Amino acid sequence: AARIAVRTICTFLETSGSVQEVWMVCFDERTKQAYEKAATEWERISHNSEKSGKTVAILVN
Repeated sequence: AARIAVRTICTFLETSGSVQEVWMVCFDERTKQAYEKAATEWERISHNSEKSGKTVAILVN
């Protein structure tokens, strides 16, 4: 589920002109780690995040 969420958010950010930042708030450390891993994998296969200057922040609530 984390990979799908990260892919969907990052794909949206690539095409959105108005949204610059997305915060994903996780309820525990294990979930945060899953999302961080998915985000790292996405960055490896898609270098668009470096060019766009947009941010996806992953936090634990």
